[in-house]
Amino acid sequence: MTTALDVDVKEVKVTTVSSFDEVSALYHDIQKRNDQPLMNSFVWLNTWYKNYWQDQWQLHCFIIYQNDKLIAIAPFYMQKYTRFPFLKSLHLIGQGEPEIKEVASEYLDVNIKGKYHHELYPKIADAITKIDFDILVVSAILKDSHIANIAKMLSENLQIRHCCRYLVNRETWQKKTISKNTRSRIKRSNNQLNQLNAEVRWFSNDEIKCYWPALKEFHQKRWHKCGQSGAFLSQEFNKFHLSLIEKNKDSVAMSGIFVNDAPIAINYYLVDETTYYFYQSGWDEENYAKLSPGLYLHYWSIEHCPHQYYDFMMGSLKDSYKAKFAGDNIPMQSLLYIKNKPKYFLSQLAMKLKHKLRW
Repeated sequence: MTTALDVDVKEVKVTTVSSFDEVSALYHDIQKRNDQPLMNSFVWLNTWYKNYWQDQWQLHCFIIYQNDKLIAIAPFYMQKYTRFPFLKSLHLIGQGEPEIKEVASEYLDVNIKGKYHHELYPKIADAITKIDFDILVVSAILKDSHIANIAKMLSENLQIRHCCRYLVNRETWQKKTISKNTRSRIKRSNNQLNQLNAEVRWFSNDEIKCYWPALKEFHQKRWHKCGQSGAFLSQEFNKFHLSLIEKNKDSVAMSGIFVNDAPIAINYYLVDETTYYFYQSGWDEENYAKLSPGLYLHYWSIEHCPHQYYDFMMGSLKDSYKAKFAGDNIPMQSLLYIKNKPKYFLSQLAMKLKHKLRW
């Protein structure tokens, strides 16, 4: 006979690093029994906190117990803007940093032990509504995630942007599932690279930091050519990833194409126990663009991936190059819940006026 779940929701407000460290011990407890994507792991969230946290932010972390047993962690924090209309936005830890500096965390979620989730969704939703915020912003989450289900309980009027995860399961994937045109491009690229005696390989752990500047240069040149700043411009972005590379070597990887012992294309990955997550790339467009080195490096890396899954992560629903590799398409979402409509629309108006004044 089952009994009703009696859940004690304890809200912990964290404002200092020492307090965050206190919460971190709970993460180790709940995640040691739960498989998590790297970007929802404590390693990722702690690295994000150390590189992006601002003193004026307020952390709201719901720690949920059942009979003194930890069963869930819902890690939110709030930003309070200092300019009119003083908007207060709620985010999951790991998101919400300025766009020009962002690491763009995906697959973030509330941590819940499996059998408790249906009972806890309304409990967590109720706890969220009691926070004094104006908007809740959650980006790049899986459609069937805990936070997606919880958000539906906050309001029927969520603003939802649909997107897609492109995931290759190497146990079932075959080259013949790729379109004829893409296979032809891969074959042509392979022949051209063979003529140059090119070498394609994974980098050793020690090489990743060494070749980070080359990846950065390739990437930035391409984005500057397009009139964009590029992700690697941010000091925080670089510090974040170099911290992972130096302190968590098993959580990162690189593959590359070399000609005359010099890289002409580099892919950078995040890694957990089951998956290689494609995160960033760069190639020498000035000298080798006609060889399609980016396309070929993806193909080679899928073929030689040490883990079961090769994850292109989030892409658009239509016309994404990630669809060329015939992986599984898994629904994702980005959500906006507007709790205080007048204040939100005033903030949007202020932003538009500020943009016009710049011009």
